[in-house]
Amino acid sequence: GKVPKLFELEKIEQNLLRATRLSTSFQQSPKSAYGGLIMAQALSAAESTLSESFKPHSMHSYFIMSVDPALAVDYRVRRLRDGKSLCSRSVEATQNGNIVFTMQASFQAIDEKLRPCVLR
Repeated sequence: GKVPKLFELEKIEQNLLRATRLSTSFQQSPKSAYGGLIMAQALSAAESTLSESFKPHSMHSYFIMSVDPALAVDYRVRRLRDGKSLCSRSVEATQNGNIVFTMQASFQAIDEKLRPCVLR
């Protein structure tokens, strides 16, 4: 299907990934990429620096400029903290040398003792 390809990021360097697939059916304008896709790709870039035992815990993001879907977006990941149970990442998305999106996210280790809350 088409969905997984939207999250395939090319590894340029250890903490630098590139997305070239930016067009989706969710776009409201052919001149601007869908914001949810940019956010999801940034989260995917951050997750690529972690082991599979870490899952997203919280995230804060800012859309700074619109993204042209015809041009690639580079995602630079900064490893802010690597703890035993909590890791933090910062991601800057750039296009043509301009920052278009920023995100900070924390990831928590999934462990049998740390069960998520369940609504009853």
